[in-house]
Amino acid sequence: MTRRALIVLIISICRTFGQDSPCNEYAVNDCAQDVGAEIISFNTGSQLKCQRHCELFAECQFYAFHKKPTQNVDCHLFSEPFNVYLGHCDVRMGPLNQSPPAKCMSPEENSCEVQQHENCNLWGRVTESDLNAPDAITCEAFCKLNQDQCEYWQWFREKGTCNLLDSAQKECNIVFGPREGAPGECGTTEKPQDTTTGSTASAGVCGIECPPTGLQFFPDCDNCNQFYECDNGVLTSKRCENCYHYDVDTGTSQNYCNQPGQVDCGDRTPEDDCSAATKPGDCPYDNGYFKDVHNCENYFVCVNGVPESQSCTNSTFAGLYDYNLEWCNFPNKVDCEERPICTGGPQEYKNCQCQGVETVPDFTCPPGLAVYVDPFNCQHIMVCKDGAVIQDNYCNDGTYGNEQTGVCVAGDGSQCGGRPICHDKVNSEDCYCL
Repeated sequence: MTRRALIVLIISICRTFGQDSPCNEYAVNDCAQDVGAEIISFNTGSQLKCQRHCELFAECQFYAFHKKPTQNVDCHLFSEPFNVYLGHCDVRMGPLNQSPPAKCMSPEENSCEVQQHENCNLWGRVTESDLNAPDAITCEAFCKLNQDQCEYWQWFREKGTCNLLDSAQKECNIVFGPREGAPGECGTTEKPQDTTTGSTASAGVCGIECPPTGLQFFPDCDNCNQFYECDNGVLTSKRCENCYHYDVDTGTSQNYCNQPGQVDCGDRTPEDDCSAATKPGDCPYDNGYFKDVHNCENYFVCVNGVPESQSCTNSTFAGLYDYNLEWCNFPNKVDCEERPICTGGPQEYKNCQCQGVETVPDFTCPPGLAVYVDPFNCQHIMVCKDGAVIQDNYCNDGTYGNEQTGVCVAGDGSQCGGRPICHDKVNSEDCYCL
């Protein structure tokens, strides 16, 4: 190779790796991802390490790195094609393009064209708004036609409209990246930093041989709540978030932390005094399986803090949720404790009764005149006449309906006989059992 050819080759390589990603200025907002499309999420500390995790999963097609983590989670791995993800976003955005349509509208999978952004604040001034645009390509074309006042465009799928802005400046929280190729190889404007600065574990601990290149994980041989990360020869001790246990049998190509009920620790001792802060609502932690405190038949699958209600009853099986084992089980093997058994899902819990009582599908007043305690609410007394409720009475706090006398009596609730007690007595909602 001649000296001139060598210089040309070096310049070509520098240009290739020094330029911005071809789609770095393109972004999306308001995306509703497919249920089950996200493989796993966790905290990595850097975009580079997030990309390395994606390489560990055979099914990972792209990753999303959050510069400002939510609940200490900054890395999300996805199994669906990037173009499918883009199809679920209401807002598409991009810069002035002199030759529309841009390739970035339909980026090539597993390429630097995947490096786009989400969750962006635009700093430009809107020069044209609510232009009719059936698709993002039309909006991009509008920007070119009005380039004297357009540097950036914004298309809204649901409204079918387009905005033009006088500046392409923006600040985005999320950056996407392909499975293969470190962020620096896609020409990011900020060179990614590996946060692992030095080993925090003794050489040879637990018999681990940490290879000089690549990313690998190993269990802590003594503590089920901990594990070791080997990143390019640097071995670091790590802890599972939320008091989870390190799972060496996840059924995937890589092991990660999992809920305690899903992990066989073997000889690795779990910490008895481990405690972790929980959030209010149906998802105490952002990801996992959690009991429905209002219905023992149901449970929640939480992904990124978003709950999805699931039932243990279907056409072939009628079970209850065992939160200790974190799966549906036979009713005689589950202790519902305070959870009643109801019909209906969240926000529509109906006919709630406590475990062990004879099931009453529904209640209708019989003929004649009589007083009844509501089988679904121990503090609701009904006066029935000729098949209809003619009067509703509600017991004061600390008093409960007596089935023999038909009046409210003081007590501790033990006289309810399997009828739940409801925080909302009038609407028979937010009920629990003693």
